[in-house]
Amino acid sequence: MGAAIDAWNAKVIWLPGSICCVFSELGYDVDMISFKIDSNLLILRGDLDEKEGTGKEHYYRIDGDRFVFLRDAPLPSKPN
Repeated sequence: MGAAIDAWNAKVIWLPGSICCVFSELGYDVDMISFKIDSNLLILRGDLDEKEGTGKEHYYRIDGDRFVFLRDAPLPSKPN
């Protein structure tokens, strides 16, 4: 589990779920949570809420005080 904190008003926005198990699916280490400080995009990689078979990249954007689901995409392939 995790949360984002709005630095302007200290508002806590909980992530849309927990994320796990991406290493076991890919066989190599990958960042499970990706974001940039100047962006409203959040990418979660792995099984969402520990539900087996949901191992994908899950894209969200922050909208005020919540994360809005955008889409899912396949996990990246193993680098050469």
